Amino acid sequence: MTKRRFKIASLAGAMALVMATGVNAEVRWSGVLNAGVAVSDVSGNTTDDDGNTVPVKYIDRIYDKANFGDTSFGLNASADIGHKWSVAAQLFAHGGHETIDFDWGFATYQATDEVAFRAGRIKYPGNLVSEYVDVGYAYPWIRPPQELYGHLEVGAAMTLEAINGGSIEYVGMGDEWEWSIMGYIGEADEETMDHKQMHAARFLLSNDEFKFLLGANRSFMEQPGMALMHEKWMTVLSAGFQMDWNNIMGYAEYVTSDTEDVDDLSTNAWYVTGGYHFGPVTPHLTYTELKQDSGIEQNTWTLGLRWDMAPSTALKVEYQQIDAQAARSDAPAMTRGRAGLFNGVPDEMPVNMFSLALNFVF
Repeated sequence: MTKRRFKIASLAGAMALVMATGVNAEVRWSGVLNAGVAVSDVSGNTTDDDGNTVPVKYIDRIYDKANFGDTSFGLNASADIGHKWSVAAQLFAHGGHETIDFDWGFATYQATDEVAFRAGRIKYPGNLVSEYVDVGYAYPWIRPPQELYGHLEVGAAMTLEAINGGSIEYVGMGDEWEWSIMGYIGEADEETMDHKQMHAARFLLSNDEFKFLLGANRSFMEQPGMALMHEKWMTVLSAGFQMDWNNIMGYAEYVTSDTEDVDDLSTNAWYVTGGYHFGPVTPHLTYTELKQDSGIEQNTWTLGLRWDMAPSTALKVEYQQIDAQAARSDAPAMTRGRAGLFNGVPDEMPVNMFSLALNFVF
């Protein structure tokens, strides 16, 4: 059985096991589909880890040919299994990948109306849209600002996507506001870095129109092949604000990360987004900035348009202008030879990018 078939069978088998054990559980299915294409005018070549000459790409996939890497599909299932317990899981496939990934899956124990415990693989909760970062329909952009949400080693959030561990959350209600405090522990094994001994917290304050977020995450990094970061503590702090007031839409977020004893990897990134709802059509403008002490910098202007063309269906188009600066020649080896979130140094700046996407939830 192939890896893909095994993962699909695992989810179906788990749900079948729930029903076979005599638990009167109704399995609820839902999903997400993103279909997108992007092309840019980036030019130039660089060398990959194997010494091969490859074209310069943005976030390791977008270059001067049409790229469909924003295409993805997710299928999730959930069930209440009684005695205050519920389970949920999602499989996700990204365009260009040959496997279907176990995106998240956890059990929830709702101890009281205010207190809930979770255990399993939990989507990273430390940013405004990180818990639903793959659900394109849920936010205005085609891609959330990559300086914060791009899972690259030079980004501010440092590949934190999902956590194997557990959490406890307390939710409080006021007359007009809801607030929650979450603490979570665990580890995140990612392609570029393993984060162990993670301990973190998040605070949310929200109502129907506004949301405020504060997050703090500390983890012990293990990557034997990258001595500079191996067995070092990383601290990530985040703050965010979201608004949907009358017809005005807005987002603002800031993330900073620091690596123990490696000042050159200290990274700050922020963005601000503003838009206006004209019925089902929402034009929006975003400015994003990334700075790392290695010398890597990037700023991006994004002009976008979202059209809610049908229930649970959105069409988006974006133009981006990206200006990036390369790392210093004496910076750590992992940062040299690249500018911003490019895998190399483009021949010309700024780089222009056009993207088109359809987002569905069902």
